[in-house]
Amino acid sequence: MSNALENTVMDPAGEIKRIVELTEKVGGRFKLAVLMQKRMKEIIRQHLGPAKPEAKEVMVRILDEIDTSKIALVSEEEYRENLRRQLADSKRE
Repeated sequence: MSNALENTVMDPAGEIKRIVELTEKVGGRFKLAVLMQKRMKEIIRQHLGPAKPEAKEVMVRILDEIDTSKIALVSEEEYRENLRRQLADSKRE
């Protein structure tokens, strides 16, 4: 993936527009920052070796995940309710 990013010419205006759109999608700059930080932490934990992913790659990946609704910031109450539901479903199986 790094080769693709290195060969891509970044369009600053396009990136700013994308970030503004994603800010509106998640409900504000603070929420976007929190979501990105939490996801960044998860990704870095998955790469516990000497080869760490490039920050640029990770940021683009996270923005893509937010854009495609693969990740979202949920309240603690929603998170706990989802866990309860998953636990109940797993007990039924």
